[in-house]
Amino acid sequence: RLDDIGGPNSHSNIPWGWAQAGNTPLKWYKQNTHGGGVRDPLIVHHPARLRQPGGFRRQFCHVIDLAPTILEVAGARAPEVFAGVPQMPVHGKSLVPALHDEHAPAARDTQYFEMLGHRGLWHAGWKAVTKHRPGAPFDEDRWELYHLESDFSESVDHSADQPDRVKQLVDLWWHEAERNGVLPLDDRGAALLFRAAPRPGLPTSRSRFVYYPPVSHIVSDACPSAARSFAITVELEHPAGGGDGALIARGNGNSGFALYVKDGRVEFDYNAFHEHTRVVAARALPPGRRRIELRVKRAEDKSAEVDLSCDGETLASGRIPRLLVILSSTGMDFGRSPAPVNGAYAAPFAYPGRLERVVFDLAEKDTAGDRTAEAEAKARAAMSRQ
Repeated sequence: RLDDIGGPNSHSNIPWGWAQAGNTPLKWYKQNTHGGGVRDPLIVHHPARLRQPGGFRRQFCHVIDLAPTILEVAGARAPEVFAGVPQMPVHGKSLVPALHDEHAPAARDTQYFEMLGHRGLWHAGWKAVTKHRPGAPFDEDRWELYHLESDFSESVDHSADQPDRVKQLVDLWWHEAERNGVLPLDDRGAALLFRAAPRPGLPTSRSRFVYYPPVSHIVSDACPSAARSFAITVELEHPAGGGDGALIARGNGNSGFALYVKDGRVEFDYNAFHEHTRVVAARALPPGRRRIELRVKRAEDKSAEVDLSCDGETLASGRIPRLLVILSSTGMDFGRSPAPVNGAYAAPFAYPGRLERVVFDLAEKDTAGDRTAEAEAKARAAMSRQ
C-alpha cells in the first residue's frame, strides 16, 4: 500500500521502516533515549533581536530551556507563587546568549533523560546512554558512551576504553534522577498509567453515558469504551421528507464505526483497519419519532454479534470478525461525520433530522484480561502520539 501513504486512507504515523529512515543517522526511535528518540530541530525566528539570520547554533539545549528563553526575551519573570501555590523552580536556562553568539558556552553542562526505563545523561559534551529491556534489572543495563561534540550520531562507543568516565556519568545520572523526582524507576510500561489514572470523566464503575445534542464532538480520551459489549440507543425525530446523514461516527477511514442513514435506510459500518462489517436495514426508516438501537455483543474469540433495531423491531444483524480493543484516536461525533469511516458517504454528512438523546450502555461485566488488553492498547496509542 505504498501509494496510500500520505493520502486519506493512511494514518499520520508513518511505518517503522520509514521512521528509521527518517531518523538517519540517529539510533532508535521515540521512547528511547538515544539520539533517534530525543533529538529534534529547533528553529528560532526573531528578526528584531537575531543579528545572524540563517545561522546555526550547536550548543546543547533541551526543551526545558525554551521557557526561560522566552521569559528573558519578553522581559518577564516566572512567578515564585501563583494563585497562592508555590511554584517549582524553572529548571532550564535561557538560550539568549547562544542566540547572539555562536561561540557562547552552553547554558548548562548537564541534562538527564529517562523514558520507560531507558536512560541517558549528557555532561560537558559526553553522553552516556542505555537501552533498557523491560523486566531486566536496571543494574544489568549496558551503558554506552559517546562524545557528542565530535560524534553527533552516536556511532563510536567509547564505553570499553573509558570505563571511569562511564561510571562518573552513571553516578551523575542517579544524582540528577533523585534531584528531579525520577525515582523510583518503573519499566512496567505505559499501560500502568492507564490502569492507575483512568481517562478523565470515566470512573471505572461507570457503564452508562448519556448525550444530549447540541453536543457534537467528543475527544477520544472521553469516549466510552468500545473494547467490550456495548449498546447504543438513539432517540430521534426523522424528517417527513426523509434524509441521509450520520447519527454517530467514531474514528475515520483507518478504524472506527458509524451509525447513519443512507438512501433512507439505517446502516452500521464497523471498520477494523479497513476490514468492514456493514449491517443495513432492509427498508427505509419511517418519519417521526424513532428509537434506534444497536447492540454489539463480544464473544470469547473477540468477534462480536451485531443487532440493529428500530422501535423494538429487528432491522438487520451481522457479525464483526474482530472487535478492536482500541479505535481511532480522532474521537466521536453526533449528527455528522467529519472523517468518514468508509467510502459510502462524504463529509460532513450532517443528519437533517433532530437527535434528541444518545445513550451508550457498556457491559457491566468484563474480564481482567479484557481490561488489561484495553489498557495496554491505549498505552500503545498514547505512546504513538508522543
